[in-house]
Amino acid sequence: MISPLKKPYRITSEYGWRTLNGVRAMHYGIDLVCADGTQGVELVATVDGTVTDMRNIIPDTHTGLNITTNVVGNYIYITTADGYQVMYRH
Repeated sequence: MISPLKKPYRITSEYGWRTLNGVRAMHYGIDLVCADGTQGVELVATVDGTVTDMRNIIPDTHTGLNITTNVVGNYIYITTADGYQVMYRH
């Protein structure tokens, strides 16, 4: 996997079905954290394209748990020349 993190990372949640806080649901992403626990690390794009949408107003401490709005937190969407959309979400 090509990582958007500029540091060594570990996967904390894979793509697929998971149980979180007693609720079983499909997880449509792969959650990464820096292996050394660092937060606020710079990201790099893993594809060439155009940034088509972004949000950067949710605090880094936001987890998305028990929140019904802004569940994806901050994000950047990149659209490639052939129409694919790559999403980086927090």
